[in-house]
Amino acid sequence: MSGLPEHIAYTKVPNFIIEQWMAELKGSELKVTLAICRKTYGFHKQLDGIALSQIKELTGLGKNTIIKALRNLIKQKIINRFVDTIPYRYGIVVTNHSTQKQQTKNGTGSSINEPLMDQNVNLTGDQKLNPQKKPFKETERNTTGSSDGSVEIILIAEYWNEIFDHPINLSDPKMVDQIKNCLDHFSIDDIQKAIFNRSRSSYYRENKPFLIDKPSAFFPYLETIANDLNRKAEGIYTYEEKNERIFQGLNIDDDFQIMRDIKDEQNRPKWQLM
Repeated sequence: MSGLPEHIAYTKVPNFIIEQWMAELKGSELKVTLAICRKTYGFHKQLDGIALSQIKELTGLGKNTIIKALRNLIKQKIINRFVDTIPYRYGIVVTNHSTQKQQTKNGTGSSINEPLMDQNVNLTGDQKLNPQKKPFKETERNTTGSSDGSVEIILIAEYWNEIFDHPINLSDPKMVDQIKNCLDHFSIDDIQKAIFNRSRSSYYRENKPFLIDKPSAFFPYLETIANDLNRKAEGIYTYEEKNERIFQGLNIDDDFQIMRDIKDEQNRPKWQLM
């Protein structure tokens, strides 16, 4: 019997991912690449809208790890990202592999030709979108890495959109300029930390619930970002704080879940009270 049994479902994975990239990519990057293959080629698509939560479910990676892996994969031109919809559309870059047939060796050492994926992609075709989200105005932007900070801007926008219901619209040049200005004063990790703290802070829920998820109340104000960066994220504890609560009898160890993408000042994962 050759190949898989008929009742076993499978996803096509291009040979160059295994033969050329697997040895070079970090584990998290390979996981993310395979997740994108599953969400695209697995459903007979070359591009599809993929939320961070979907990649997280498939890979088991934390959000920050996924974001960093996506950033590296885009810079290496291994994946493409298009920001014309929410969630953003992703696909494997096949340009360098579709212009000619690859030559590989079979078991006897002779060469065989293997056809590769068609690169013709309909960028305006209908995609399955989150029904709770509205698509962005169609743009010509293709973010495969840039020295002007566009990749970082998109990563911040994606992080915000995953946490809050009020999305960032990157077709708004004013909003893009505001995020770019933030990056001139804060690192991308600090901005993401400020966004996370804002989402878990009792200050906004108790005093300004109408402002918590509005990008216009966050990005234009550097002082607000600095304040949110220093706010306490409710229900999130350091390792020492977790153990202290257990020692005091307030909780047991099973009450906590490790958050590998949220780190303390010593770069250790924090813990979420479930």
